[in-house]
Amino acid sequence: MTVRRVLLVLAVLTAMLGLSVPAGAYVEPGADNPVTAEPPVSRPAGPHCAVTLANHFLSNAPDGTPQTFSGTLTPPAACPGPWAKVVMDYTVSVSGRQYDRIGDLRIGDTEVYWGTTEEPGGPTPITYTVSKDVTEYSALLGEPQSFTGGIGNYLSSVYTGNYDQTVTFTYYRGAAPDVPDAVVGFPAQHLSPAANVTHLSLQNLPRNITRAYLEVTLEGGGCDEQWFSDVPADVAAKYPNAGMCTHGPYREADASLDGTSMAAVHTFPHIYTGGIVPTLWRRYRRSTRSACSPSG
Repeated sequence: MTVRRVLLVLAVLTAMLGLSVPAGAYVEPGADNPVTAEPPVSRPAGPHCAVTLANHFLSNAPDGTPQTFSGTLTPPAACPGPWAKVVMDYTVSVSGRQYDRIGDLRIGDTEVYWGTTEEPGGPTPITYTVSKDVTEYSALLGEPQSFTGGIGNYLSSVYTGNYDQTVTFTYYRGAAPDVPDAVVGFPAQHLSPAANVTHLSLQNLPRNITRAYLEVTLEGGGCDEQWFSDVPADVAAKYPNAGMCTHGPYREADASLDGTSMAAVHTFPHIYTGGIVPTLWRRYRRSTRSACSPSG
């Protein structure tokens, strides 16, 4: 009997409701350059090959409509597996005016990247790169796989930033680390904020699994962006003109395997730029050269 270790990847998106922003919203013209939030991904020395999934692909077409990039990811012939490491580099450049937007990359049904964008504030482009070690998906990357990705962006006469995206996978040859024998992806779900608990059912998996890892991403937008401050439904109903977000400050995803409960995941309180108190995210130039930032 073949022993199998399986990585289960399930992306769950809470309700992405429309979020209106006043046309005259303040944008700081002298934002700091992006910084590295943690140590960069290490890269082995030796032979390697890069495959391009998107090359300066714009988030919006010439008519302004959002667009995604897609194709087939095929292992490079010059660097056949196994691989010592595989690294995704997602480089984005943008100028103009824009707010944080959500971007992702799916290979087959597996979500391998999920994140939000930088916010440009002026005519000078800002460029940043998100690098991720995707070696754990090696079983998925060994055969040609369809992919789709991109940044869901909105353009208008006010919000003019169009995200330029270049995405590459770099395969480093060498002895393979201990990675799952199989990767099983589950399609993303768009959930309604009317229910603060959702139930995820995993089934039809191989019967000879000896160890499995479940990855779940929970992230909210619109009224669920700051779900931890939502009021109970009966309170919101009493004041319908107040525009309060409702259904209470609790969110959870339960997972079951073949009908048996196995895990519960709670939503991490992501705070997007401008969240909670927008003025805390602004940097003021005064005679004292004082600055205010989220970290104090």
